[in-house]
This record gives sequence, structure tokens and C-alpha cells, in this order.
Amino acid sequence: MNNGKGILMKKKLISAAADLGASGGKMAKGYFDGDNLIMSDIYTFENRAIDIQSAFYWDVFGLYNSITDCMAQYAAVDEIESVAIDTWGASYGLLDRRGRLLEPVYHYRDIRTLHTVEHMYQIADKQSLFEMTGCQCNRTYTLPQLYSYVEQESLILNQASTMLFLPDLLEYFLSGEIS
Repeated sequence: MNNGKGILMKKKLISAAADLGASGGKMAKGYFDGDNLIMSDIYTFENRAIDIQSAFYWDVFGLYNSITDCMAQYAAVDEIESVAIDTWGASYGLLDRRGRLLEPVYHYRDIRTLHTVEHMYQIADKQSLFEMTGCQCNRTYTLPQLYSYVEQESLILNQASTMLFLPDLLEYFLSGEIS
């Protein structure tokens, strides 16, 4: 990029990043000039789980609103060229064939998985499950959450066209693109 005086200047790339945790999130804006990364404008917000009729959910729409509110503040000053979201990996959303969220996103500590791991061990032992997944089996992980649908004879997996882990689900909400 030329500054009009014949001096070559580096283009400044501006990105936004969201880091979500179980009780809160934060967003920052980053400037990268090819050599240096400078973080600024850090915002924090709450992440409150929702307990409805003995089911425990993440407030993904509240997280989405917090992210878009922060992005609006950033966009008032700079053109944001990219957005990244980092969060835990066990939670997911199920979409139908039209891209609609089929149910609220369960919290990984929801009680529906309380005894699921013991039931899974009746089908496959710990070593076999580890060899298949590469993970220890913990009720808060994705596999026991998915298996709980089988245990409960839920039809939700038959209705689901796509499963997106939480960071991908939020990116989908922001961009309309499934990746």
C-alpha cells in the first residue's frame, strides 16, 4: 500500500476474537501489520447457563448477542476482516436440513448423561472406547451426550442433518456458512 509519498506501507489486518468459557467470555480486537500483533479493546461478558424443568442448557443466543454487540462496537471504528471463536469442544448444536437449530444446546453437565457412561461400558469397554475415540470417557464429553439420545429413544438424531460444535455453531450464526 502506498501512502502517497512513494513510501510503501504495510496493510493493517484487523481481526476480532472471542474466547468463551463456562462462566464468561471476552472479545478482543487484534491488529496485525505483518510483523506485530497488537490486541486492544477487550470486552468481557457473562455466560449464564439456563436451568429449565431439570434440563441444563447453554444460552447460545445470549452468547451470540454478546459477540455481535462487541463486533458492532469494533465496526464503528474499524473494518473487521475476520472473526474467530474459541470455546470448549463438548457442546454442539443439531441443525435440520434447512439449517435451523433443532433444540437448545445442552450444557455438558446436564443430568441426562448422569449414568450414560456406565451404560456405554456395557456395550464397549473403556479401552475399546478409547481406541475408537482417542478420548477418555467422561459424561461431559460429546459421545455420552450423543449416546443419551439413543438411551432415551429420541428421534432428534434422525431429524438432524448437521452437527456443529459450539464454536462452529456460533460462526454459522454469524456468517450463515456451515464449516
